[in-house]
Amino acid sequence: MRTGLGGGAAGRCATGHGVASKTGAGGASGAVSVSETLSSMLNEVIIPRLDLARPWEDAIDAPFTISAPISGLNERRVYRMKAALAVAVVLLSACADTPPPFTADVNVSASQTDTVGGRAQLVVNVTNTGPTIPHIGLTFVSADKWYERHTLTDPGGCTVATDYSALDCGDLAAGASATFSITGTASQAGTFHYELELRELVRPFHYVNDHPNGADVQAWDETIAAA
Repeated sequence: MRTGLGGGAAGRCATGHGVASKTGAGGASGAVSVSETLSSMLNEVIIPRLDLARPWEDAIDAPFTISAPISGLNERRVYRMKAALAVAVVLLSACADTPPPFTADVNVSASQTDTVGGRAQLVVNVTNTGPTIPHIGLTFVSADKWYERHTLTDPGGCTVATDYSALDCGDLAAGASATFSITGTASQAGTFHYELELRELVRPFHYVNDHPNGADVQAWDETIAAA
């Protein structure tokens, strides 16, 4: 479940471990293509129907008058054609304006065994393989959030964005790499489970490495013993 608006080496007294990554698999959507939709709409309004009056075959060259009811049918057909073309323009504009997806190579390591009052670390390495990611957010989609179980002593260049359940680490340019090394003091005893996804913290809040069944997730557990 996503929360928010949507949702390294260990220090002293801590053991650093790699974090498991869950990758969402792509799948066929079964959606009807835009071209098929437009073709169906245009056929509906352009292909002649038998309900329209036509002159007799042996009087093609003779002048004739379109009656009021037939004129009304033609006006409705023109209206439907204009409406279909307007929808076609909107659909094509939406397709043309679709931005490329955010993609990145992500590696997370974190302290997994700590003591209350002891030093702990969360290190996130990101190499951006897509377009610039504005306000990249280290977003916690689990009930446990690392910045709530620790008192931050060095945010690693990030700021806590509680409204988004995330750490806002600023913009990451296309092709750039960054290491966010966050240090804190363990503040609560217990066993905690974290799930972390990356997303932009500005509209439209797209996720990094997103898939039809969800974005890639970095997951790990941490046990903090009483002092």
